[in-house]
Order: sequence, then structure tokens, then C-alpha cells
Amino acid sequence: WNPIMNFAFNGDKAGAEFAVFTGDMEKDIAYWNKGYAVHANRFKLWMSPTDGLKFIFGLNGFNLNQETILWSKTDSGCEDYGYGINYANNGFALDVAFFFNWNKGVGKDSDYAWLKKAKDGKATIAPTALKAEYAADFGKINGILVAKETFKDLKFGAGYSNTFGGVNMFANVLGYYKDSFNKVRVELFAKGNIDGFGWSTFIAPNINLGDKTSVDLQFIARGDYAFGSVNAYLLVGGDGKDGRQGCKLGLVEDKSLDFTIQPGVSGNVGGASWDVGLKFDYQKDKPMLISVPLVLSMGF
Repeated sequence: WNPIMNFAFNGDKAGAEFAVFTGDMEKDIAYWNKGYAVHANRFKLWMSPTDGLKFIFGLNGFNLNQETILWSKTDSGCEDYGYGINYANNGFALDVAFFFNWNKGVGKDSDYAWLKKAKDGKATIAPTALKAEYAADFGKINGILVAKETFKDLKFGAGYSNTFGGVNMFANVLGYYKDSFNKVRVELFAKGNIDGFGWSTFIAPNINLGDKTSVDLQFIARGDYAFGSVNAYLLVGGDGKDGRQGCKLGLVEDKSLDFTIQPGVSGNVGGASWDVGLKFDYQKDKPMLISVPLVLSMGF
């Protein structure tokens, strides 16, 4: 998911954003001998004809509240290509997104429609999302609805966020419905500082309903302490094997145990930054993987 370059061109009334990636080309469009390509992705065009109103084409996405450890762990939102509308005025904001399946085929098989009628005469609606939010002195409250499969697959929820005594926190409560009400998820986040020590934690219990009710707990945490221009940190639940994020502990009818622990140091030299750590990645009944991740970045 991590691009090698990001570009953004934003003005008062219009703007565009896109990212550049490298990676293996898809088999059906691999024209090069080695099947490796540099390609643009995650593009978005927007325009604002009047204050408070914005129209978006391309990548649309929003959520209730976002944890700031991995920036991708919340399940309280949606992201895909389509058409979006954003309206904001006096603390109230409304987002509506009409998605289409951008990656379904290429050429004549592509499908960029939100509403369509199949040969059998049945009309279908692609994923649709709605979010409403209000921010005031008492904090920020919001709600979301994400509907798929012509409103047969639903995700809905509500969130609240505020800052108390220097600690920023939020809570999201989510429900899932497909043929029946089948899952409840709660997301809790807190972040603060104590005498130069920064800490943050994200906890998400999941209650899976079905023939047998199972419960699991996902969590991530991070602590940071700065020594001049060098920052020492401990990350629990970072990116793991097979694309996993966060630690997972099975509590009821779930015997899973996955965790990733990474102590490390990071810093800056002019416009460049570096980050090196020692990562321990474990999945139940599998050998532990020990690695040394190194990240070098340049901003200009």
C-alpha cells in the first residue's frame, strides 16, 4: 500500500492527487518480459463550486475516527473509486459516496457503473456510503452506513471523540448485517504524553455471531521517547506476515494468537528520515520470524 511518491495539486476551488507505485503487473496486462511496472494509482480529482460543497471523482474514503498508530486499522469506514459529495457548514459535515468496481476487468469488460440493469432485468446498486458528523464543545459525534450488494450487505455504526486532560480518545461501535445480524465490533483509542514520553493504544474486541458465538481481541500500541534528534520507540502490533496488522488474541471459541513486537529508533537528517528496528513476528503453531526492517525517506 506504500507508494514511492505522492503528488498533490490543491487550490481554493479544485485539485488533484495521485500516487506512484512499483510492483508486479497483473497477468492479463503484463506486456514486459519481467512483468514489473511503475504505475500511477490512488488518484482523485475534486472541485468546489461554492464554499462548503465539494465534488470528488476517483478515490473516495472516510471513516468515523482514525487511529494514528498504523493509520489503517479502523474498520469504521470505506474506501474505493467512485463519485463523492462532501458538504460542511458550522460544525456539521455530510459525506456521500457512490462507488463502482474499478478493477472488474479491463477494456470492454470494465464496469464503471454505480446503478445498472442486468440482462435478466434486475437492477443492481454498487456499494454506497453515507456519513454524518457534528463537532461542538462537547466533542465530535458521527454515524456511518456502508451498503453493498444492493443494500443486502450492511455495515453501520456511531462514534464519539474528544480530548480530556490532554488525552485524545475515541470510541466506535459497529454492527454488521448480511442475511442476519452477524457481528459487533467496538474500537477504542487513546493517545497522550507524560513528560516527553508519548503513548497510544488501540483496542478492538469483535463479537462474531452465528451457530457458535466467538470473541477475539485485536490491539496495537506504541510508546515513543525522544533523545535530541533521535526517537526511541516500541511498537506492538505493527505490520506482520501475510499482510496482518495488529495483535490478535482469541477469547471465546477462537484459539488464535498472533503478535508482532518491534523496538526501534528513528531520526531525521535534513530533509531525510530513517527508521530501523528489530521485529519479532509470531503466529500460533508457526516458527517466529525475526527481521530488521529499515526505512529511508526523502521529502522535497
